Amino acid sequence: MRIINNIICVIKLYTVLAMIWGVFYRELTKINDYTSLTTLSVVHAHYFVFGTMFFLLLGVVSVCSLLN
Repeated sequence: MRIINNIICVIKLYTVLAMIWGVFYRELTKINDYTSLTTLSVVHAHYFVFGTMFFLLLGVVSVCSLLN
């Protein structure tokens, strides 16, 4: 169960980091009137998809393997 708790903490961390990057990206581009694609938008998406979703799937696999 300790592994699952660690995975849940990592999921929360990546979700919060993705939200922070999203807000930072939106506000920074709004302040500077910047409309082109930036690296910050990619960082936001990658943190959210690869961080949160990967560890969420890892948590589901861990729970399923512990039940067997």
